[in-house]
Amino acid sequence: YYALKNSSSGNLLQMCTQDSIYNALLDMVTQGLSPAKTQCYFIPYGNTVKLTRSYFGTMKVVKQLPEVKDIYAEVIYE
Repeated sequence: YYALKNSSSGNLLQMCTQDSIYNALLDMVTQGLSPAKTQCYFIPYGNTVKLTRSYFGTMKVVKQLPEVKDIYAEVIYE
């Protein structure tokens, strides 16, 4: 609610259609993401809103797979 109401683009609850808000929230809940943990963002496109997963959200979703134990990255130099 807070992420939708206090977006930098304005109050998405007033700007966007109810169907797009419903779909974005359903997508968030289905993936188990939290905007408070910066795992996803609500991005307005005209009068619709879409859920976009962040790097942290992608890590959370991938870690839910039983084959994945950990995620790490290394800097590569030439």
